[in-house]
Amino acid sequence: MADVRNCKHIRTFSRDDLTDFLTRNAASLVEDEAVAVLENPNVTPAMCQAIARTPHLAAINSVRLHLVQNRATPLTHSVKLVHYLHW
Repeated sequence: MADVRNCKHIRTFSRDDLTDFLTRNAASLVEDEAVAVLENPNVTPAMCQAIARTPHLAAINSVRLHLVQNRATPLTHSVKLVHYLHW
């Protein structure tokens, strides 16, 4: 897997690299990393769900917004999070 020096690399990960990255770092992701994962075209519903279930990430408005906007996010999580967005 590629070395993660900045979030631009995360946006280009393959699905396998993205899965490996989340497996290793899900509990310690910061806002920019979570947003980069959600902007990756290879993100899966399970990955979106893992981010949505991480309390410190789900509390960040920009992460909520990216989760709601992402088609891969399961509807149950999107509906729950859209309530907290200030639109």
